[in-house]
Parts: sequence; structure tokens; C-alpha cells
Amino acid sequence: MSNLLNNASLVYTSVSSQTILSSTSSFFTMLVGYLVNQETFNKTKIISLVGLLVGVICVTLNDKPQTADVTPFQTILIGDVLALLGALCYGIYSILLKLKVKDDSRMDMKLFFGFVGVFNTVLLWPSLLFVHYTGIERFQLPPSRNVWYVLLFNCAISFLADFLWARAMLLTSPLTVTVGLCLTIPLALMCDIIFKFKFNSPIYFFGAFLVCFSFYWINKHEKLDSENS
Repeated sequence: MSNLLNNASLVYTSVSSQTILSSTSSFFTMLVGYLVNQETFNKTKIISLVGLLVGVICVTLNDKPQTADVTPFQTILIGDVLALLGALCYGIYSILLKLKVKDDSRMDMKLFFGFVGVFNTVLLWPSLLFVHYTGIERFQLPPSRNVWYVLLFNCAISFLADFLWARAMLLTSPLTVTVGLCLTIPLALMCDIIFKFKFNSPIYFFGAFLVCFSFYWINKHEKLDSENS
């Protein structure tokens, strides 16, 4: 549901707005976790999350194309609301997974993802027929071998990312993992430098630094909380 809402929001709002609003999932994760006694509120975490959001904003606005936006306000508002709902759903799902399973040793990760695949195969395929025959989204096979390769590679990478995300969630905490997902920003910065020899503006570097520092600080205090509990 979270992925569906995030992808749907891109139809109505800009990528920069969607990226910034999706990063609020860390706030929702801490809020939902606090309500079910899975997370604790303190000034350090709040300041770190604010720093994380500022870092994401710095990077996103730095990459924002200089084009006039003629999208109606109502359309943008729909996209922003969908992005916020996606962030909320992510926070709820993350906390529920940790709340129900609690520890990595209590769940067979391979069996879990096996059932996810079975349920998706059995329950979701009717929706493909619906959107195809109603004309909402036409279903067609990839037109070339290269597209097949890209599709299969993307499936493998997505599975690996979800597998590592779930393991990390159970080994650490939902808040740590949620903030850790934003590390794609400094990693993308490194890839630009290494592979494209592209050096971004100081604002981009500053935003990436804030993201890394926020992750380190939250991870440190989450570890202290787990030792004290």
C-alpha cells in the first residue's frame, strides 16, 4: 500500500515534493512506535529527524529543475496527500512487523518472502485483468530482450533490498532502518563522483552530510535505548 500510494503521488505532484514528503516516514515511524511502546521520544531523536528532513530538502531542491510549474494546486495537493499517506502506511507497517515478530530468530525470512510471493501471485493477478480490460493500464510483454534483462535485474535487486530491509528491521529498530533508507542520498553522491566525475554543489554535500550524521546519531541512541531497556 505504501509503494502504491508513493507511486500514485508522482502522477499528481513533483518528484521533489514526493521525495521530501516520503522522508517524513521517519517521523511517522517514531510516532506510531511511541504509541505502541516500541520507540521513545527524546530531544536528540527529534533534532536528528529534523536534521534528516533538512538534509533531504537541501538535496532535493538542489536537483529541482528550473522549469515553470503549471500544475493546478488541487492536483498538487492530491499528490502531496498521497505521499504523506504512503509515509504513514510505511511507518505503521514497519512498527507492526517489529511488534509482532520482535526478533529475527522468531521468523524464517525465506518462508516469509515465499508466502509474500504466493499471495501476490494468487491474489493480485485479477487486478491485472481488471486494469487491462478497463483500459486503465494496458498489459503487454516486454518488447525486447534488453527490456527483459532490465526487468529481471530489477526484480532481483528489489527482492534483495526488501529481504535486507526486513532483516535489518528485526535486528535493529524500525526508526534506524527508516532513517537508514535515506542513505541512498550520500551513496548516490558517491556514485556521481566515481562513475560520472560529477561534483555537485556545496548545498548537496551539506544535505548528504546531514543525512549521514542523523543516521549515526539516531543509531547511537537507539542502541543506548535497547541496552537500557
